[in-house]
Amino acid sequence: MTAETTRPAPGIDGRFLKQAAYVVVVLILLALTLQSAVALSITDVQAPAAFPEGGTLHLSFSTDTPASYHILRDGVQVAAADTYDRAISYDDAGVSVYTFEATDGTDTVSENRTVEIVDVPLTITVREPDQRTTRSTTSRSCSRPASPPTSATSPRARRHTHCSS
Repeated sequence: MTAETTRPAPGIDGRFLKQAAYVVVVLILLALTLQSAVALSITDVQAPAAFPEGGTLHLSFSTDTPASYHILRDGVQVAAADTYDRAISYDDAGVSVYTFEATDGTDTVSENRTVEIVDVPLTITVREPDQRTTRSTTSRSCSRPASPPTSATSPRARRHTHCSS
């Protein structure tokens, strides 16, 4: 009986495996470096410069990478999301600064937009009454109570006069 020895394939030796491991480590480091080199940035901010009172203001924004979102109005957080809707009334007229903020755990970026809520002037429409008038005729019958007071002309007698239409 002869014993067979297993030999590596020609050209594959310990030196090749070390080089392959080195290349894999370099590629992983390169991928991590490129990932951190991609800076978080805000894209596509939707915020009108002016908006009339009486409607619903819609604000939104997005980022080029996944992030946590916040929208602030004059420095106070109004939404922990990438969108914000607000019913605008007469009392809201004026200028506000909205801050769109995003963070990915490493970087935090923000952009400001100024939005003016425009006070819409009050419009009053005066309509004249209909020129046609109808005359209502009603008949009234008045009677005195069954037992009249002592004097028919006394104030109490006038008070107890019953009229119906």
